Amino acid sequence: MNESRLKAIFRVLGVVLGVAKTIAARNSFGPDSRSYLEIARAYLRHDWAMAINAYWSPLYSWLSAALLSVVHPSWRSEIPLTHAMNFVLFLLAIAAFEFFWSGIRRSASGVHNLVLWIFGYSLFLWLTLGFLASAGPDLCVCAMVYLIAGLVLRIKDGAATKHFIWLGFALAVGYFAKAVLFPMAFVFLAVLLIVRMSPKKTAWSALIFASIAAPQILLLSHAKGRFTFGDSGALNLTWSNYNVPDRNWQGEPAGNGVPAHPTRQVYEHPAVFEFNGPINASYPPWRDPSYWNEGLRFHFVPNIVMRHALHNTAQILSYFLHPRIWVMAMLILVALSTRKSLAGIAAHWLLVVPALAAFTMYSLTFALFRFMPAWEVLVWAAFLFGLRIRPNLSQRFLLWLGGITATLMLLSSANGIRAEFAYRHDDVTPDYRIVEELQDLGIHAGQKVAAVGFDNDANWAYLSRLFVVAEIDLDQTCEFWSAAPAVQQKVLARFKEAGASLVVARVDGGMKSTDYDVAPDMAACTHPGAGWHNLPDSDLVYFLH
Repeated sequence: MNESRLKAIFRVLGVVLGVAKTIAARNSFGPDSRSYLEIARAYLRHDWAMAINAYWSPLYSWLSAALLSVVHPSWRSEIPLTHAMNFVLFLLAIAAFEFFWSGIRRSASGVHNLVLWIFGYSLFLWLTLGFLASAGPDLCVCAMVYLIAGLVLRIKDGAATKHFIWLGFALAVGYFAKAVLFPMAFVFLAVLLIVRMSPKKTAWSALIFASIAAPQILLLSHAKGRFTFGDSGALNLTWSNYNVPDRNWQGEPAGNGVPAHPTRQVYEHPAVFEFNGPINASYPPWRDPSYWNEGLRFHFVPNIVMRHALHNTAQILSYFLHPRIWVMAMLILVALSTRKSLAGIAAHWLLVVPALAAFTMYSLTFALFRFMPAWEVLVWAAFLFGLRIRPNLSQRFLLWLGGITATLMLLSSANGIRAEFAYRHDDVTPDYRIVEELQDLGIHAGQKVAAVGFDNDANWAYLSRLFVVAEIDLDQTCEFWSAAPAVQQKVLARFKEAGASLVVARVDGGMKSTDYDVAPDMAACTHPGAGWHNLPDSDLVYFLH
């Protein structure tokens, strides 16, 4: 079998598994996805004040806006359509991976090229298919990391000047995909400067990157009244290290700054928060966290930061132990290789250094698995291409090892997809039912509502084009239902003062919480009084007259 035929087989496998994953996850939707789509709709209605956002990077919203402007989906088909767009991004990620993998120069003493493609492609698919389960920019980030790394490799090997130019464009698009790739751009440029020692051409890459990225930075800095290329890193740093709430922050715990314009707490027990303006959105606190958390400051406490970083570093290292069959295969290769392997791996330092820089940044904030795949592939690429196999070792044995590993990994992915057809934690089918029930009650787009017990999961409000302006969080909901009728009436009065025309209360309805692994038993503690209307799937509505 030649290399072209092998790649064609993996492409077909990737497409088949990708289509199955997209269908299984077609109704999955999370708080982040909702924010990106709301920004996309802000672009479409030319609401620039709402479109410019210092927390959510713009590329995914730009792509979503382009799609929505062409297709004009119904509310019921919008989320599946977004997943269809994600599948196209997955195909682009496949192309970017192949560009990267084919750019690594193979040593004559290394592993057979077919073996490298089998191991690399199977790992790529195993790590990347999961991104099709959520609507967000993670696939864009993967594609751009592979593209940037592939360009750096080609420049290292003496590629044409055009690759320096394309690198500048790729670095800028990477920044638009996610703000973390802004500091990473300087890491890649530093690596490039070292491996090529060509300051003039590297400066061209840097100039093109800066020229394209500058308008976004100027827009954000003007909107915030201070220099910023994005606030997500600073906010995540404080949230993760000091357990600061990412919604409804009122200044606690002490020492993390003073909120400039937080959501407003209008009742204490149960805690009721109001946020009717200046941001009109289905759920304003997560529509622009950088606005509501303005004033939040990171203060460096060495022992806290170090303890957090060590915990996250251990978490990142644990990701390299999955899947187990992959790790077993790598251990076999290590056992069969010679001492020269260490030198061979070290020769690919230009792949390892950017990955270590990314891991370091994530160790200081949130070390989520979905942030790691592209950087993991860079490290494994350095390992695989750096291996030096003993001359007497049969390449046929390596092909069998690679084939078995790839088969088991792909079967594992297929089995995971099969399970998702039966159950997905973030499936919004219950939200669809709420939307239909609200429409049957005559609720129309643009109305302001209060939410009880939904936290950041009020996706029904986005689909209904409603604006949540006040809420009781899930952890306070049972306190609300167990309060005296007089207290409940005071809370409802606060909702009305906030501008809400009705209250939607979560009871059960099959909806899962993104904030809790095991949510409170809503049905057991809910005791509605007069005026509450039961929706068919057990949720409640109260009209504020």
